[in-house]
Amino acid sequence: MNRLVKKVLLSISVLGVLAGCSSEEDTIIMAPLPEVQSEFTPSTEWSSSIGDGVGSFFSKLSPVYAYDKLFVASREGEVKAMDPETGKTLWQVDITGEVTARLSGGIAAAYQKLYIGSENGEVIALDVETGEELWRAEVNGEVLAMPVADSSLVMVHTSQGVLTALEQTTGEERWAISTDVPNLTLRGDSAPATVSGGVFWGTANGRLAAALLNVVS
Repeated sequence: MNRLVKKVLLSISVLGVLAGCSSEEDTIIMAPLPEVQSEFTPSTEWSSSIGDGVGSFFSKLSPVYAYDKLFVASREGEVKAMDPETGKTLWQVDITGEVTARLSGGIAAAYQKLYIGSENGEVIALDVETGEELWRAEVNGEVLAMPVADSSLVMVHTSQGVLTALEQTTGEERWAISTDVPNLTLRGDSAPATVSGGVFWGTANGRLAAALLNVVS
């Protein structure tokens, strides 16, 4: 008999707890979702295109706005400057050399120049006002990431794990730092970043590298 009473009391206790939990849940009232009235409908001011796209190739060619112009490039080697207000072409050049340009790293704008890298292991500098080619430099490896300019240097991180610094006026190599590249790695490189006289870049082996711009030799 005592066992039966204990079982009954235990069942009543459990039901009381469950009822308490149920009542607590009922007291939680969710606030209604606010109605958002800030909708807008975008309109197209103008549109333009260059080249035939990059297809299945690995090319990072984002437009860049600088010096009151919008600059775009195609993988095949066309580079164009446009008026950002009207889309009017201000100048357009083809920087294809002896082989297909295969532009992939860029565009970077600094020192009144545009800097673009290619899978052919080249960095090309153009005048922002005319599109004239100012210099073309060879580097060790494909340039898949955007160059960065600082302290009168243009730095590119190549597929061979080399960070190369070029003189911004001539394209002459000032220094280069090599890092290990694993036998198996994803195709693509990190773009360097500069701050307070230093340059930082991610390496293919998952590490972060750093160097002082004015100390490297």
